[in-house]
Amino acid sequence: ATSADGNDEKGQANVAVSSFQPVIPAFPLPPGFEAPQATLPATIAESGLNDAAAETVELASSAGHYLTLKKSVLENNLSHLGNSVVSGAYLKLPVFTASVSEAGVSAVFLFPLPVDDPAGHKAGLVMPVKVVSTSASQSKPFTFVDDPSKLADGKFGIVRSDRATFLRSDEVLSSGETYYLALAIRDGGPFDLNPAAARISDPSFVCVSTGTHRGGGGGCSTGAFEPVALLLVAPLFLLLKK
Repeated sequence: ATSADGNDEKGQANVAVSSFQPVIPAFPLPPGFEAPQATLPATIAESGLNDAAAETVELASSAGHYLTLKKSVLENNLSHLGNSVVSGAYLKLPVFTASVSEAGVSAVFLFPLPVDDPAGHKAGLVMPVKVVSTSASQSKPFTFVDDPSKLADGKFGIVRSDRATFLRSDEVLSSGETYYLALAIRDGGPFDLNPAAARISDPSFVCVSTGTHRGGGGGCSTGAFEPVALLLVAPLFLLLKK
């Protein structure tokens, strides 16, 4: 497999790049939330990312006209996370942007999270991480919630194929099933990297926590869970090597 930046290096963990096909949630939105249509900017200028975040992304040259995290940025984040995440497969999310009706409104974004692992893995160990700058210590993990009423800025949930039912943290994802990752971001909040009012932009990746907290802003901390392995594969994903 060859990475989006053309590299093919032995001994590196596999990375999947999501094609990001957002869908409309079927669960009731919390007060103050919207579910806007997200788009994939083809250039950094179109992304609206602030200067620090703009330095973390690049055009996915071999996988379509959208932006993803730079290889070096992802590697720095994984190195910083160390043994707090499972070594193996990771998912890079394309940079997306969306408009909300007014400044300060929160938005939820729902997109496919297919899995394939006969051993299974717990929903509470899956962890999206917001990359803020080239400094991995500034990255921010989203926090898992098991009900749409608990969504708030920087929270996320895993939703079943009905786009309505949230998984509990101890529920095991079944092989071959389709799930959705629901990300909550407030316009102008710490997880929104677009300085323009009523515009939200996001560069993130998904990792799997071992339950071991690591200090700093970038740790995937989900409590005392046993380590698991995760391999995100599906026709929607392009498997890559870092």
